[in-house]
Order: sequence, then structure tokens, then C-alpha cells
Amino acid sequence: MNGSERNKKCPCGSGKKWKNCCPNIATGKKLEISQEEIDILYGKIMEEKLSRRNRLEKIGIFIDFVKPMIFNGRKVWALGSRIYHERPERETFHEFLLFILIQQVLGKEWWELQETLAENEQHHIYRSFKKWQEWALKNQLDSNRIGNIWSFFPDGWSRSLISLAFDIASLIHTDHLPDDILHRLKSYDEYQSARYEIAIAAIFARLGYKIEFLNEKKIKGKHCEFFAHDKSSSEVIAVEVKSKERAGILHIDGTYNGEYWAHIKRAKRKAMKQNPKDKPFLIFFDINAPQAPDLPPFEKPWIEEVKKLHDKTLLNSPENPDLCSGELFTNYSFHYQEENQATPGEYLVTIPLYSKFPINKPGFWDTIQLALNNYGNVPNLDIEYEKESEYF
Repeated sequence: MNGSERNKKCPCGSGKKWKNCCPNIATGKKLEISQEEIDILYGKIMEEKLSRRNRLEKIGIFIDFVKPMIFNGRKVWALGSRIYHERPERETFHEFLLFILIQQVLGKEWWELQETLAENEQHHIYRSFKKWQEWALKNQLDSNRIGNIWSFFPDGWSRSLISLAFDIASLIHTDHLPDDILHRLKSYDEYQSARYEIAIAAIFARLGYKIEFLNEKKIKGKHCEFFAHDKSSSEVIAVEVKSKERAGILHIDGTYNGEYWAHIKRAKRKAMKQNPKDKPFLIFFDINAPQAPDLPPFEKPWIEEVKKLHDKTLLNSPENPDLCSGELFTNYSFHYQEENQATPGEYLVTIPLYSKFPINKPGFWDTIQLALNNYGNVPNLDIEYEKESEYF
């Protein structure tokens, strides 16, 4: 490797020069290896990075996450420009994500408050974590052991918690996590809407978009939740999200009555009022209903209702194009599954034949559907996957 290459950014993704990063971190001292050995080591890092990137892209993640390193017997993680050192050597990515969520984001004061509340007053995140602890302890069996760690299928509580933690980490990693949305996430009353906004923003962030949240305190009048900026072009997508509230679910008073219908027509009418009308506009609807994994897609109750609605909608034409570029319906309702084994989420994408502001990025609809299809699959960065339970 010549001098110019050693001055390039390290392929591990740290942002440092190669000569000041991985070779020195590995030894803790000045390099004392030959040029040939440097070339071999650099090549291995590049090969591992490409392999990791290929694995991540298969589940809809198009940004790099740095593989952790062991230094002086401790694990070192990186998210964006932040380094987290002195972590336990056997800590998995999932455990690291929970450390970020519980200790770094929610904080000690919030956590201690939850411990003083009655169970029916405790926040969903707190209850999910306590259930995750029970689930993890119950499944620490020899049959689930892989080396020094355990691997097993998540239940509903665990998938709900880990998917949130991954969304938060993804936004931290891409520097797209404003304080006001975290305040809403911690709130008992605003949790559901903030949670869904974070989920959709994180999906776009993992697709490589720059997220611009629109702060309600700074912007007067109607506006969408955020703009997603395509870094490879000047295209900007306006994104609005709507999450269906149901009695007895996610801090809403009352008792759930088993309904599936989400009053989508009314929700769309409200969402369209947030349309800036000068750029592509997407609406995401959170159905928030029990999943039906045993039914074919178009026999699922909520999808049948969406289909009925669109069957009654007048078709657009070149003379009367749709002001909405697409409607995306998701049902990532892992919280209904509780102690049962979690099943994959459900989604449906509808794209108008004629749109006033179509999305021009090649392959956009394929990649967004890939991400939607794999939502809830959280990879463990330093483990080669052999079965589905090793990433959830």
C-alpha cells in the first residue's frame, strides 16, 4: 500500500485515516508490520466490509454499520461519529442497541420514574424491556447456545423492543434524531405517534436518505412529518405518517374490541392536508391490528378493507393526476403477540397510475418494499447468520 492509500479513510467506516485507525487500534501502538502484511490486512477488512454490506442490503439496509472491535479485552462499537468503548466483550449487537435505548436515550431519571408506577401506568417500552428480560432468561438453554451466546426466536415483546432500539440507533448513526421526537417517545400520551414516525424515518435513513424532521414549534401551518432527501440527486420526498389508535392498545384507554377497520378514508383526508403540493408525497398508515400470518395477503381483514376503499376510488388520469405519490400500509403490531413467537410484519403498497409528482429515483419502489418486508429483522453485526433466529 502506498502513502496516498494509507492516507485514505479507513474502510471500517470510522472516518479516520487508515494509517491512524485499524492497524493501531488492533495493537495499541505504532505499526511494526511489513507493507505486505498491511496490504493483506487492508484487503481482509475490505472483503469483510463488502460481505457485511451485501448481507445488510438483502434485508433493506443500504448504509454501513461498523463491525465492533475488541480492544484490551473490551468491545468497541461505533454509531455515526460516536464511539462506545469499554463494552462487555460478549455483548451482542442486540444488547448494545438496548444499552443505547435504555441508558443513553431514555435515561436514569425516566427509568426510575417507571419503577414507581403501577403496571397499568407504566410506559410500553419499560414493560417490553421487563418482558424481554424474562424471555431472555427463559431461553438460555443449551439447545439455543452458539459458542458463548444464545440464539432463539423472539416473542412479541422482544421484537417490539429490539425493532424500536434499532430504529433509534439507525437515526443516531445517520445524525437524524431530534430531541423533540425523543420527548414525545418518552411521553405516555404521545408514544404511539412518535414511535411510528421514528419507524418510518429509520426505514428511509437505512435506505440512505437524509431525514429533515419538521419541528411543529418552528413551522406555522400544516406540514408533513419529515422530508427525505435523496443524497444521489436533488429529489426530496415529503412523508406523512398516520397511526390508528385502538382502545386498550398502546396507552389508549378502554378495551380492545377486535376490530380491524382503520377508517383509512378519514385518515387519508387528514393526511392530504399536510401535502406541500410541490414534490412527491407519501402517506404511511399504521393499521395497528392483530396480524393474520396464516391467511393469504388479500384475505387478511385489514387488506380487504383497503382494497374495498380503492375499488370505490375514481381512477386518476393524465388530465387529473393524483397529488399523492403513493400510499403505504403497514401492520408491525408485534405488541399484540406478547409472549407468543413473533411473526413477520404485514404491509401493502399502492401506487397511483398517474401522479402529479412521481418518484423518479430508479428502483425506489423495489427498495422501499424490500425494507418494509424485512422490518423487524435486526442483524447482529459480528455474527454470520445461519438461521433466521440470529437476526430479529
